[in-house]
Amino acid sequence: MLYYELSAKRQSMEVGKVVSFRISCDKSLSDISGGFAVNFQEDNEDYENIAFHFNPRAESSKVVLNTRIRSKWIKEHIFGDNKVKSDYYINPFKLTIEVKNKEHILISVNDKFITGYNCKLDITKVKYVCWANGVEIDRAD
Repeated sequence: MLYYELSAKRQSMEVGKVVSFRISCDKSLSDISGGFAVNFQEDNEDYENIAFHFNPRAESSKVVLNTRIRSKWIKEHIFGDNKVKSDYYINPFKLTIEVKNKEHILISVNDKFITGYNCKLDITKVKYVCWANGVEIDRAD
């Protein structure tokens, strides 16, 4: 997995903060049933605990949000979006997260509010953004 440390980009997941990321991916990833994922983690090597998992899936036209605690995924938060392929795979997009409190965030894509999400881990402890090959992520201003 690839990653960057939030503090290196002058970002943090503090209550009241808004952080944005510019994300692009190899278009061939749209053919993979599980799509691609962006994980927000306290430790870049700890895949047993993921505070926030953002996973657009082109084949099923949905976006899955989740949290992983001690190697177990909790119940998925899923929303349908018939533009998953065009909005998340064909063109780069801006993912914005507003931290409302230690367990609740608001998600926007391309400056459009999508949904709120209740993390089951303290999102303010997140130090790393992690992703797989074929995806590129940087800070969006």
